[in-house]
Amino acid sequence: MAEIMCRIFNCDTRHGNYCCRQCKDRRTCKNPCQNHPSRCKSSIRKEAPANGK
Repeated sequence: MAEIMCRIFNCDTRHGNYCCRQCKDRRTCKNPCQNHPSRCKSSIRKEAPANGK
């Protein structure tokens, strides 16, 4: 599964440029991103490495 990263948002909890869209803790997060990837145009798809390669 590809992970969605962000060019502008830095997650306080995960310590990186992760898009909040896929986060399981978004509802309880104290500082979530207010944008949707389709609106902000700052999301980047990061492909997961293939298993065993």
